[in-house]
Amino acid sequence: MESNFPVILSTEQRQALALAAYFFAGMGFSAQASQILRIGNLKESDIPAFVKVNFSPPVDYSEDKLDIIVRCLQERFQQQCRYTISYQSTKGGQRIWDIDRSQLRFHNGVLYLFAFVPDWKSWRFDYWHNIDQNHLFRVDRILSVGPATDVRWVSCDFPTLKVHSQMSGQLANYQPRRKDEVVVYRDPEGKFVEIETTVDYWFWFRQRMLQYGANVQVLSPEFLAKEIKNEHQKAYEKYCS
Repeated sequence: MESNFPVILSTEQRQALALAAYFFAGMGFSAQASQILRIGNLKESDIPAFVKVNFSPPVDYSEDKLDIIVRCLQERFQQQCRYTISYQSTKGGQRIWDIDRSQLRFHNGVLYLFAFVPDWKSWRFDYWHNIDQNHLFRVDRILSVGPATDVRWVSCDFPTLKVHSQMSGQLANYQPRRKDEVVVYRDPEGKFVEIETTVDYWFWFRQRMLQYGANVQVLSPEFLAKEIKNEHQKAYEKYCS
């Protein structure tokens, strides 16, 4: 049953709920946003004017098909057993993936299934349970979710990689903003700071390092430092051509 009992809210509470609904709607969760608006009988005038959302979700995640997919995934997370997904790639091909430990992540305006793929072979690492086995799947491209098997997840944690980087220039006074970052050394003269980051999906970290440009240098692992160096070299060659 749905209650129509009135909810008495302060001005600050109304604005907080309206802001939450605004964020949800901007991220593509219109149904969840409408539920929040109904709880407080909120209007557009309750949304604080000092915040603007700049997300561009590819779909509305409240659509019936996607809502079913998300609910099935949430059930698998609770069961903590391996399952399969049928996934459609950007080129239109379909593939069945075996999925182990997994969770939903929202990144750059897109909802992803972040999952450990147990049978993935890495060319970077010669040991099993490595960071290359962590994969991303756009939720709106998942066609179906298979039933849970009787095989339990191999681990409660995703494999990670520790990356050592040095910030300088405009980032010389960089303060860690993420829970996976720690300062290992700060130059007394304020010229640079060295950061250790525990990464579980190296591609996102790589993209972040590239956007910092000359203000950051990856010190280790060596393969990641070389990849970022090569990327900068390719960009330089395009501008010089």
